[in-house]
Amino acid sequence: MCLYFFSWEVSYRTYLIDFYKNELKALNTKDALEDSDSKSVILAMGDSFTADPNSYVRTVRNLVSKASVINSGIPGTCIREAALMASLRMRKFKPKVLLYQIYVGNDLIEFKPPYLSKNLSFTRRCYWWLSPKIQILGYINFRLRFIRQLLHAEIETDENPKIIEHFSTEHYDARTKMMFKADPQDLENCIFLKNRRESDMANYVRKLNQFLAQIPDDCLVYVIVIPHCIQLNPTYRDRMIQLGAQPRYPDQLFNVHFPFFKN
Repeated sequence: MCLYFFSWEVSYRTYLIDFYKNELKALNTKDALEDSDSKSVILAMGDSFTADPNSYVRTVRNLVSKASVINSGIPGTCIREAALMASLRMRKFKPKVLLYQIYVGNDLIEFKPPYLSKNLSFTRRCYWWLSPKIQILGYINFRLRFIRQLLHAEIETDENPKIIEHFSTEHYDARTKMMFKADPQDLENCIFLKNRRESDMANYVRKLNQFLAQIPDDCLVYVIVIPHCIQLNPTYRDRMIQLGAQPRYPDQLFNVHFPFFKN
């Protein structure tokens, strides 16, 4: 069993097979994937802000009809996964333009989860401690998420508290509330690079440079930084406070030149 698990870890770290092939097929038509052989390619990579049929990638497709726009976004992933799959994606699509999307909300948290928090279950703390070290665990959790969604489909509601006028803490996604429970100030620490998050950002940038080193010189690279909604206006800030956030400098959250972005 240990040998089997070890072989999967090695396969994932070396990306010997395309672990996210199904997501690539789901986000792109067969014609779009085949057109990449005959058209200039714009490749988009990132997390759930990219891996959505109605994301900014759709707008790019509508604006740039002469190019093949490939959506290679993967929900719940970070720079570690992007660095793993970069070489394969470059060989397959040979893009002329790469759009890489970063999210302020959890990229540093994913890079170093708050596993020391005593407000979380023992299982969650163990997973967060192990996941940066054993990367296949993140992939397993990614796949299990879809099974959990199927098992709990009967309790899903049509309410999306992120976009509708009415706001409900009860129906907001559990992961956001769990993150604030782990550390009510960690999101602010990520935005302002406080409380050891500055060193995490330095490690993140090193990983980002490893990712970018795999991009051919003739490929233009645009890095898209998505802010957290708490940074957009007082309404979202107050909603995040209701969910458990405890910002120390709430009025400074709206500064567009925040340290995460400048770094």
